Amino acid sequence: MIDMENVELFNEYYDELFPVSEDIKEFYLEITKKYKMPTRFLRIASNTGGLEYHLALEGHDVTGLEEELSLLESASRRRRYPNTALRFLNMSSLEMTHFLGEGFYNVISVLYNQLLFIHDEILIKKFFFDCKKLLSQDGSLVLQLWNLEGRHPSPMLAMPTIESERAKLFYQIWQETERFSLNMDIERSNGKIYPVLTKTEIQLYRPSDIKRLAEEAGFQSIAFYADFQKNPFTKESEMLLAVLS
Repeated sequence: MIDMENVELFNEYYDELFPVSEDIKEFYLEITKKYKMPTRFLRIASNTGGLEYHLALEGHDVTGLEEELSLLESASRRRRYPNTALRFLNMSSLEMTHFLGEGFYNVISVLYNQLLFIHDEILIKKFFFDCKKLLSQDGSLVLQLWNLEGRHPSPMLAMPTIESERAKLFYQIWQETERFSLNMDIERSNGKIYPVLTKTEIQLYRPSDIKRLAEEAGFQSIAFYADFQKNPFTKESEMLLAVLS
């Protein structure tokens, strides 16, 4: 469940909690070398659009999908900059093949654990097939999520805290029978904590799950990394970065 009163608070701190780091910029710069200019990017759950804005300023064609209207409004304000091929759409991944061009995108990205919110087995399979359909023949799907290899809520698993100078994000994964849910709280610099997500249903995807879903959808190359610097992925890695093509 989303606490709508506190979504705006999350929105306020989003860009400083999830900055477009130099590692991220270098990672995507390397990807663009595979394709002709402009590289055509699609990001699912683009939030406030910071990464999309950066890619558009580099001359690429960029589309962001976002369901949460307050985040979409923040992202859309970036479109005011001239001479950028940048657009944001109020759309979920379930709808995207009805409105977006088949075989059009060179790179599709789903970052910051957004994949976990697709918690139905049929829908997650549809998601991988839909991404494959939207990608160009040599296109890449980039997924970033927590490394849950060997980690199990029993009944709660605290995930790494994200911090900026003014705020902290706390995550807890809970298990009830065969279902998993996520709590996310934000703490302001005054020490007061506000719930953003409470008992929001998710699914846990481990490397073996990503590999299985990718292969079923027809992806031929599956590479796992620990971070955007492409350090080797291990069971101890905090994050999983999957690049599928």
